[in-house]
Amino acid sequence: MYLKKLEVDKFKSFSKHLTVPLFPGFTAITGPNGSGKSNLCDAILFVLGPKSPKTVRAGRLTDLIYNGGRSKQAASQCKVSLVFDNEDRTIPIESGEVTLTRVIRKVKKENDPDGYYSYFYINDRSASLNDFTNLLSNSGMNGYNIIQQGTITRLVDMVPSERRKLIDDLAGITKFDREIEKAEQEKIEVEENLKRIRIILKEVEKQIRQLRRERDQAIRYKEAEDGLNRAKAKLALKKKWEFETELKQSKGELETYQVELSRCEDRSSELKKEKEEIRNQLHELDRRIAESTEAKKLTEQIEQSRERLIRTEEQLNYLKKEIEADIQDKGELDDERLRIVKTIEEKSAEGNKLERELDRKKLDAERARKEVAQIKNKIGGLAGDEKSVNQELFQLKQKWEEKQKKIYGLRLERDGLERLTGDLKRELEGLGGELEKYQTELKEREWKIREVKKAIDQKTKIKTELLGKLEEERKRQNSLKEKMRRIEESLPDLRRECEKFKEAMSSQQGGGYSRAINALLKKRGEIHGIMGPVIELISFDDKYWKAVQASGGGRLFSMVVTNDSVAAKCIEHLKANELGRAVFLPLNKLHKGTIRASALLKMKSGGVEGLVKDLVKARDELEAVLWWAFGDTLLVKNLDLARRLMGGVRLVTLDGELIETSGAITGGSLTKVSITKRVLSTEDPIKKLSDAEAKKVELEKELIRVVEEIEDLKERIAEVSQTSEEQYGEMELEREKFKGNVRQLQEKKNQRAKNLKDCEEKQESLKSQIGKIEDEILELDKIREEKSKALAEESPELKQKINDKEEKASILGREISEMEARLGSMQSQIDLIKSREDEIKGRIDRLEGTLKNTQEEIEGLSQKYSKEKKAYEGLLFSNEEIRKKLEKIYKEREKLQNEELEFERELERAQLEKECKMDSIRTVQGKLDTLRLNLKQINEEIESYEVEIAENIDSETLESIKFEIRGLEEKLKDFGPVNMLAIKEWDEKKDRERMHEDEISRLKQQKRDLTKLVEEIKKHKKEKFFEVFDSLNERYKETYAALSGGEAELLLENPSEPFEGGLTIKARPKGKKAMRLPALSGGEKSLASLALVFAIQKFLPSPFYVLDEADMFLDNLNAGAVASMIKENSGHAQWITISLHEAMLKAADHIYGVTMQEADSSKIVGGVNLGG
Repeated sequence: MYLKKLEVDKFKSFSKHLTVPLFPGFTAITGPNGSGKSNLCDAILFVLGPKSPKTVRAGRLTDLIYNGGRSKQAASQCKVSLVFDNEDRTIPIESGEVTLTRVIRKVKKENDPDGYYSYFYINDRSASLNDFTNLLSNSGMNGYNIIQQGTITRLVDMVPSERRKLIDDLAGITKFDREIEKAEQEKIEVEENLKRIRIILKEVEKQIRQLRRERDQAIRYKEAEDGLNRAKAKLALKKKWEFETELKQSKGELETYQVELSRCEDRSSELKKEKEEIRNQLHELDRRIAESTEAKKLTEQIEQSRERLIRTEEQLNYLKKEIEADIQDKGELDDERLRIVKTIEEKSAEGNKLERELDRKKLDAERARKEVAQIKNKIGGLAGDEKSVNQELFQLKQKWEEKQKKIYGLRLERDGLERLTGDLKRELEGLGGELEKYQTELKEREWKIREVKKAIDQKTKIKTELLGKLEEERKRQNSLKEKMRRIEESLPDLRRECEKFKEAMSSQQGGGYSRAINALLKKRGEIHGIMGPVIELISFDDKYWKAVQASGGGRLFSMVVTNDSVAAKCIEHLKANELGRAVFLPLNKLHKGTIRASALLKMKSGGVEGLVKDLVKARDELEAVLWWAFGDTLLVKNLDLARRLMGGVRLVTLDGELIETSGAITGGSLTKVSITKRVLSTEDPIKKLSDAEAKKVELEKELIRVVEEIEDLKERIAEVSQTSEEQYGEMELEREKFKGNVRQLQEKKNQRAKNLKDCEEKQESLKSQIGKIEDEILELDKIREEKSKALAEESPELKQKINDKEEKASILGREISEMEARLGSMQSQIDLIKSREDEIKGRIDRLEGTLKNTQEEIEGLSQKYSKEKKAYEGLLFSNEEIRKKLEKIYKEREKLQNEELEFERELERAQLEKECKMDSIRTVQGKLDTLRLNLKQINEEIESYEVEIAENIDSETLESIKFEIRGLEEKLKDFGPVNMLAIKEWDEKKDRERMHEDEISRLKQQKRDLTKLVEEIKKHKKEKFFEVFDSLNERYKETYAALSGGEAELLLENPSEPFEGGLTIKARPKGKKAMRLPALSGGEKSLASLALVFAIQKFLPSPFYVLDEADMFLDNLNAGAVASMIKENSGHAQWITISLHEAMLKAADHIYGVTMQEADSSKIVGGVNLGG
């Protein structure tokens, strides 16, 4: 790296824009005094960011702007740019050339007429001073590579302690001083904490002594209270055992009823089997009747006529159902629309009401909190004996709960009877309607039987078709799986070809990738998730390569990774191996951009090809990468068109000219080597891999669709397989059964009427029992209310008020939070409802059109159905005539039907018995539920006592336990007022005591650790100082010897404690005796100080150095020695010197002169003639 160019504009004495080309090696700048040559050094220092304007010889930064001199107009801003050659990437930027620019612009401010703004740019991109500092520090530049006028003099005039601080600065001693100061401050804080904690500990010990007596009394009280809880728990446990015994008995009853129910079900099954045998005999008789030739022929005609009639009726019924459904849908939609309108109005009104209610609640909450605060100022501690009243209330509560349990069971039984009564009434009402209905259904059964037969045949046909389709889909599934297998087998080979292709492209590019990117590409197999540079992941038409290169620039060489974790691993690898830097694009964190309005407007102009990112092809997941690389850059045909459109939008031409949004234009020739040209080609392995992966995704989707189709076909086949053969046989039996159903229904009606009367009598009995228990509960409630009132009168009124107010404030707070949440969601609900209203309007319009068409079709089918029905009825009449001829068979058939009817009655009786058993089971189950509830409550009561009952209580009776409870309650009364908080307070104080004692021990140890830490830091500080001092001293000795032929060294005034003394220089010029720096002549002092500067620069090497008249106090001989050293060092670093010595100028590789031919304006002259 070296400084390639210096550009100044309106800086100090330079009134015009000036470019100074600079080269590797040794460059000298000379000129008369006052011509402005040192201003070039100030310009370089100005860009590198001085901490103070005085560093560049100015009172304020605005003094650096050209002031116009005596005859010209003053400038409003100055600008200086340093252009560095960065081919070796010393500056961590992926660019062969780096330009650092700084601008100072005057701005008149209200309180500061000399105000200004300072701007920083890196390669024409806005930056900050910190960005400059970070870049330059990483590239090895430091404060010692630029030596201004007077620097050597200051070194000579420094006192020893100031000179020693140079070593401190080089060794980084400041950080040790900060650490020592921090540790000392922490020691002071530890001492203060120790004093504070000792005072607190003394007070805690005093409080512990005061609490001991109250604590002992509270412990005795708690032991008695625990004994009482244990006794109550034993009493509850005894009751629990009673409930468990009763529960066990009820379970036994339930098992008995379940066995009897199973026996009833077995009897019903046997009756059904015998009934089925009779039904089979009836089928045989029907078959014989059907075998008659004349009957058979007529039957076929009836079947054909009936099939036509059924088809027509099916179509009619279907259309009627359709129209009914559409009318119903329309009605529902109309109703829903009205509800939506009403809901919107209600929601709006509710929102307004909520807002008013919320404001009122907030006022009420604030008022309640104020009232609580006022009451707390008045309230005092009160005490009273409430134990006796509490015990009475507890006993009353137990009695009340027992009554509630009993009435709960009675109400359950009453509710069951009420439901049964309602069922019986409804059943009686339905039986009358059924008697009339059976006559009509008998005629319908004849043609419904054939309808079912036809349905069976139709389903068989459909099943055959579905099985064929299922076989085709399975073949297609196997074909897709085979294609998937072939693609998956080819993917590894394609990936290997892709990697080889990328490696070949990388080798062809030569220096196209940075060292970091090439290193990461080699690690792609080890660090999973590296996808590659952007340029490798995109493709584009050949004619766009210049536009892509110009608009993407260095971003095309950014590394795309799957997530930020992979990026972190790559960065660690680069740091560990010192491979340089790279930009990473993690897909999980990268975001897409949005097109700016200005770009959208310009896209409509003629000659605009579109967005560059849209002309580049990449996988969908890389969309955010394309945004990052190209943004909303527009592609235009040529530069003339771009110039017309420029301003507020980024443009690039087909020839690669780039126009930034700021107006900056970049153009010229482009080299294809700097970027890989990717052309859309079927032979591209990357494209082949991408196509194969896309084809795999497509096949996966198709396979999922085929699997879904197969599952759907299986479901449809399963549905079709459920034939109507069983229904066919049942309907045959039902046809004969309807004759006897009238008698059966009448018997059933009489039986239900008797059951209803029994239920109503039992209900009256239960009602009387419930009323009596409810009176007892009311009496208990009255007693409890009186006791509670007495207890409340004994409690302090103010205490009750504060509890009420605090509870009110808490409730109001919860209500306010809920109201605010409801208000927030209400508006979004209204928006959703409005969108639903629009959708319903569209559906209503479509339904009205459908209704009109369907109605016309129904009218045509109704006429056809009437004709076919007349023909069918005529055939039925003829069939009845034939039936009379087969009277004997029919008589036998009637006998079987009567037997079937008798079995039906038996089944009815068995069913009735089964229902009775089920009623008994439900009653027992209700009782079980009540017992389980009681058990749950008693368990909760036992758990509430939080005690363990370890001893055997079988021998204890309920009376003895109750006696024990009364004794413990009396004992608790005798205690009087007890401070139960004393136990907790005493434990807390003891914990605090132990905590503070531990804290004191910890602080003492911390103090010892801090003292040890200070000593260790001082030791490291001294070691680091001597490490730097010894290294610098060796370089100083070598440098001084090379410059003067003499000897010199750096000496510490206090070698054992270097920070208590200073640093001096002892030199022995050639042919003279050794002397300290003050005793040397002026030239010797300058030479000795200049040697120190060169030694520091060797210690901290930099890519380039600038010396501003560092040789001004040297004679020609010594100046020649310095020039020779600079000439020698210029082989590995760039040197720029400002000098008037001829020896220095002769040694230089390049010479520039600075003159001031015009008044107050400096100029540069190249190729100075030293001879003239």
